[in-house]
Amino acid sequence: MRRAHTDEKPHNFSCAFCFPVCRLLDIHIRSHTGEKPYSCEMCANTFTTRKCLSVHMRIHTGEKPYTCNTCGKKFRVKTALNTHTRTHTGEKPYFCERCGKSFSTKPILSVHMRTHTGEMPYPCDICGRMFRQQPHLVKHLMIHTNKK
Repeated sequence: MRRAHTDEKPHNFSCAFCFPVCRLLDIHIRSHTGEKPYSCEMCANTFTTRKCLSVHMRIHTGEKPYTCNTCGKKFRVKTALNTHTRTHTGEKPYFCERCGKSFSTKPILSVHMRTHTGEMPYPCDICGRMFRQQPHLVKHLMIHTNKK
């Protein structure tokens, strides 16, 4: 362990192996403290890093700097472009270890896993019926609304 000496943070320790840049350690520590020092002047949302605030600002500006080379669709964040690209390539990098099915995104795999675990985290407050996916609950709720 190496101790960094600064006037601002007298107890700022960093590991040369894990966090060679002190700034990265500060950002990591925020994940534990919940500190979010950067705030959006337009909506008051707060963020742990300047970069997160910068990406958030694209919601307000409408900026979409990432473009799909296949269809031209634009995205605010690169991860959304990468996920979208899989619709063209058919790539499904997330595999279910129980049945071998593959999926294009981790959230879709997580929903699929509920078929194996039996988990149904979305209950209907009206009749108590349980659902694996929120859209299924929303569709079900229409039955109750149409009855009234």
